[in-house]
Amino acid sequence: MKLNVVQRIQDPGGAGFACDGRRPQAGAYGDADKFHDECGVFGIFGHSESANLTYLGIHALQHRGQESAGIASLDKGEILLHKGMGLVPDVFDAETLQKLPGDAAIGHTRYSTAGQSRIENAQPFYFKSSVGPIAVAHNGNLVNAEEVRAELESQGAIFQGSSDTELLLHLIAREKGVTALERIQSALERVRGAYTLLFLTQDSIVAVRDPLGFRPLLIGNLRGKTVFASESCALDLIEAELVRQLAVEDPAWTVGLLGWLVYGTPLLGVRHVTVQGTGVLRPEEVRAAAAIRDGTPLASLDLAAVRRRGILPVVVDESCIVAADIPRLAGAVDGINIKLAKCGSLREALRMIATARAHGMLVMVGCMIESSLGITAAAHFTPLVDAADLDGAALTANDPFVGATIDGGQIRLPTEPGLGVSRR
Repeated sequence: MKLNVVQRIQDPGGAGFACDGRRPQAGAYGDADKFHDECGVFGIFGHSESANLTYLGIHALQHRGQESAGIASLDKGEILLHKGMGLVPDVFDAETLQKLPGDAAIGHTRYSTAGQSRIENAQPFYFKSSVGPIAVAHNGNLVNAEEVRAELESQGAIFQGSSDTELLLHLIAREKGVTALERIQSALERVRGAYTLLFLTQDSIVAVRDPLGFRPLLIGNLRGKTVFASESCALDLIEAELVRQLAVEDPAWTVGLLGWLVYGTPLLGVRHVTVQGTGVLRPEEVRAAAAIRDGTPLASLDLAAVRRRGILPVVVDESCIVAADIPRLAGAVDGINIKLAKCGSLREALRMIATARAHGMLVMVGCMIESSLGITAAAHFTPLVDAADLDGAALTANDPFVGATIDGGQIRLPTEPGLGVSRR
């Protein structure tokens, strides 16, 4: 993993603009007798322009913090970071945003609630761990920060800044979990306070709200891509739909990168953890999506209502076998899943792709549990579709063919003539 950090210290005195447009006196952000309760956080997952959208998001949240700004983006498993002192337009320009590629990003504007106004306390924070890179953007306070900090320092921890957010990175690094999510969960059980957090890992965004719901965190939908923001003005600027607030009564549903729905029991002290791989659903929406996944007949479900209420794209499988099935689904679902074993031929699969595109629908190519012969044939369609789920051959014990392989999440086609498949 590599990290690109470009720090432009525009305003060493810490003076930005106050909410009413006036420039405050130097050092105003460090006034110990003034209650500072706001920072702005923003995140988006699954969009090719994530960094640019995050820039717009934190620009809309500028009134929540004028000391510093930063964006961390996720590109092919690597986290890239740019942050600096000053207002959002001072820290970012077109050139710096081009250095933040990727399809996920989190951003932060800082109004110091704990820690001095200096570059070491600018967020997001980033570190490398044995479970991959992790970045975090934080709004709020940890009331037991001094206690935890003293404990960590006694164990040899070295802190670069004075922000209590840095404590979380040390706690995560010391946990024993085998995944980033497990470590985040364990670390959060060690802290108390009023906060919202956005973690960026090598494959997801994890959004957290404190158990009492003191700090705001909204969930939005930008054409099927999930957005998190401190306030709805950030959603309005990028024309995203407000779905709802991450609410106190929500159970901890998690949705993984492949779309599998997993129930997570509430954490000790933290009830609101959302793993953003493909979307966030309420329990009733999860039940509806699970019913669709299990092949419940379309006649017994109002798919259009499910689509309106959820922020996961609704992709049909059993209810769309051939191209003739597609027109009646247009407007009710977001996309179709094509399986060669069901549609019957390469020609029919091409017809399905063309029909779905004509109706403005997403297209996925999937598979049954089958040999590499069928998997390789389907893999040749991947340049024409939006998503692929082609692991069927990996689930067979005695595959009689050798063909396409999956290496590091990438489908690799054979180089031999035709489909390139050979007998094992």
